[in-house]
Amino acid sequence: MLAGITDESLPLELTTVEELIGLDNAKLFELEQHRTALRDFQTDKPNVYKENQVIPVRTLRHLGHGGWAQVDCVENAVTGAQMARKRFRLKRTQAKKLKQSFETEIASLKKLNGHQHIIRYLYSYETEQTLNILLSPVANCNLYEYLEEEEYEHELGNRNDILIQSLGCLASALAFMHQHRIRHKDVKSQNVLLYQHDGTTRIIVTDFGISFDFSSKDNSVTEGATHKTRKYCSPEVARDSPRGRKSDVYSLGCIYLEILTVLS
Repeated sequence: MLAGITDESLPLELTTVEELIGLDNAKLFELEQHRTALRDFQTDKPNVYKENQVIPVRTLRHLGHGGWAQVDCVENAVTGAQMARKRFRLKRTQAKKLKQSFETEIASLKKLNGHQHIIRYLYSYETEQTLNILLSPVANCNLYEYLEEEEYEHELGNRNDILIQSLGCLASALAFMHQHRIRHKDVKSQNVLLYQHDGTTRIIVTDFGISFDFSSKDNSVTEGATHKTRKYCSPEVARDSPRGRKSDVYSLGCIYLEILTVLS
């Protein structure tokens, strides 16, 4: 034991290592220590990993991808818990936009954590080339896939029962968002997930990358050009006209129409 430092003190800051073993060996030690001192993610400050530092996750399988991000099922190497990792790969021309989407999603999810029909934020971490959000639970499929593929009925249970149940679940989630002054802005069936928990199929809303927190505003209205999914967007969004919470409700109505079409 040197200067009161033990294995439990790892990982050490570079300045501390320099004081103990000198500048020549400090940088190598500072990197290598992470291989022997695997630590879980911190929730109280950003998790930033340098090149060669070991990140406490193991990738298990690919789940899907969207316009800006890919989603994988990963395992926490410390606790063994499975999580969904949403990963943004930083590109020089889009770095600012991706960082903004990353920060927006984290802020909205933290504010909405706790609702049973909204995906739960766990941790986030950054590397030199990626931005990563760790979420729970890991879904079986999204609603779009569930409506298109009958095979999921064997996996998740009676289709009619689940779809009827989903109507109330989605309304509850959207009402909770709006009560907490968050507009989702991209409500669509691909952003609704289904997963099994204790033998019951549950419904959750995900993807808050372009959401809008209007807590500090007088109302929820925004205007100007925006990202949109035309199949689900309201007329005012399609025209790039001023729009507010009602545009989320319109998009939810489009999902309801898809559900009712399958039910009928």
